Parts: sequence; C-alpha cells; structure tokens
Amino acid sequence: MKSAFLLPFAFLTIATPAVAQDFQGIRAEGRLGYDWNGLAAAYADAGQTVQADNQEDGLVFGAEVGYDFQVAPGLILGGYVGVDFSDADFCRQIAGVEQACLEVRRNLYVGIRGGAQIGRSTLIYGKAGYSNGQARVNFDDQQDLIDDLVDSGSRNGWHFGLGVEQNFTRNFYGKLEFVHTIYSDLDFANPDYTVTAEGNRSQVVGSLGLRF
Repeated sequence: MKSAFLLPFAFLTIATPAVAQDFQGIRAEGRLGYDWNGLAAAYADAGQTVQADNQEDGLVFGAEVGYDFQVAPGLILGGYVGVDFSDADFCRQIAGVEQACLEVRRNLYVGIRGGAQIGRSTLIYGKAGYSNGQARVNFDDQQDLIDDLVDSGSRNGWHFGLGVEQNFTRNFYGKLEFVHTIYSDLDFANPDYTVTAEGNRSQVVGSLGLRF
C-alpha cells in the first residue's frame, strides 16, 4: 500500500520544457491515489440505537474530463466532471450479536476550479463542486437469519480541494491534489430496524492527462 501512496508524487520529478505553457482547452486524465474514509453505521430498532464508526483507508482510481479558459493574464477558470472508485470498507459488531459491513463504491462528481499560473508551466488551483457517492451495507442479524439486510444506495455531498498542475509538454500534464468530500446520510431499512450510513472522505490523488 505504501508504494501505491507514492505513485501520485512520481510525476513531479519529470523535467519540464523551458517555454511557457498554455492551460486552456479540453483535457482528459486518469487518476490514482489514496483514500481516507470516515464511515459510520447506526442501527436503530424499537428498543435501542447503537452506532459504530471507523476510519478506513484504501486505493482510489478513476478518470476526469474538463475544460479550462483564461479569464485574465495568468488566471484560469474551468469546469470538470469525473468518476472514481475506492476499495475502502469496514465491518463492526453492533449490540454484541449483529454485524454491519459498509462498503464505499463509485463516486460521481462535477465542479469548477480556478487557478493562477506560477512561472512558465505550473498552475496552482482550488476546486469545489457536487458529489454523488454510492455505498453498500450488509447487516447480518445473527439472531434472526431471515431479518438480514443487504442494500445499496447513493448519497449526495459536496467536495472542495487544492491542487498543483504541471505541464510537461503543450499537450501532456500531471496534477497532484487534495480533495475532501462531505456526504449526506443514507438510510437502509426493513420492517424491524433501520441502518443509517454516514461518511466523509479525504483523498490525495495524482493524475496524468492530455489537453486537446
């Protein structure tokens, strides 16, 4: 896992040309990084409410496309849309006999970013937007085999982050960014009880892409 964490930083060592580069136009990139997920599962029935939570990490990978344009000399504004996937999950005993497992799945996102060009070929930027993350719950009621719950659903959220983009050539670039996402709660229910999934995530992601 340590080697996967170091991969996003490797591209920063690539030499850049000595001419000024353009950050405008359509771009597409592949993304790979490290994912920290704050996950919580709350169990509620007629007699009790019990909560279990944990901080889990994992590998995140995905793709993004965007468009950027210059609004003033050295200032860039743009939009983007992307998808990523994480392998983070956790399982925890609840009330001694039940076990809840929560898995993080695909995440769709869209947003805007704005940045300032530093030097000939580097862009420092901030980003913010909307996210829609999918989660899956597997609740094993060990006292009643018929009463188990397996379900998945989507939850809305907001993300924001900071990053640095480096042009290697006129059309080839790399990025390194930190992104934090806060999701709304997601309820899974059957006639006897409800399991509520809560979550937030932080990511350090590296990207390699092409600008057209």
